Amino acid sequence: MPIDGKYAVVTGAGKGIGREIAKALMDNGAKVFGFSRTLSDLKSLKDEYAGKFEYAVGDVTDSSFLESIKNKFENIDVLINNAGFGIFKPVQDMTVDEFRSVLDTNLTGLFAVTKLAIPPMINKKSGIIINISSLAGQNTFEKAGAYCASKHGLNGLTDCMMLDLRKFDIKVITISPGTVITDFSSKDGWTEERKNTYPQASDIGQIVVDALNMPERCNISKYEVRATNPQKA
Repeated sequence: MPIDGKYAVVTGAGKGIGREIAKALMDNGAKVFGFSRTLSDLKSLKDEYAGKFEYAVGDVTDSSFLESIKNKFENIDVLINNAGFGIFKPVQDMTVDEFRSVLDTNLTGLFAVTKLAIPPMINKKSGIIINISSLAGQNTFEKAGAYCASKHGLNGLTDCMMLDLRKFDIKVITISPGTVITDFSSKDGWTEERKNTYPQASDIGQIVVDALNMPERCNISKYEVRATNPQKA
């Protein structure tokens, strides 16, 4: 899919990986509609990319908000499901509401947004859906029960989406980063030298561009992103 002239929707577009994906798409000629929960982040991105970026303030867990932006999906070519967050506590200390809130955003919200994109993609028998997962979707670690559960679920859902939708010439792709230097993975105690040995948010934007530039007949359905040689100290 040539990116120039295409139209993409990016969730969690205000900061971090989502922002860098939106920028990479626009740098390659796409127009982007993005949403997240923080107005100032979205306004600054629009200021930087006037004429290429539209936005709305809202949350993937808010069904009324999603209904209000349904028209933004009518001509969609690319959907980037990036919105997500984590609450990191031992399972014995996490409440049911906290657990549910992580799954509602990282899994149920992703499903709800994708349901808006699927009908127009099926109608034109074309489209690419990229779900930003995590290596936590196949690995586990302490205090990450809700986050790991959400990403394991996301990976299973994405695999099923790929099988269900490829008959309509729709590609579905999972990108699973490990540690990426963003505000989410705050590494304030690290030296700049150490930070530079880990993937940056802009690197994930480049992977999205590379995935979209693959021939129509070829779908690399899974990308795993790790540091080449991370410094431990």
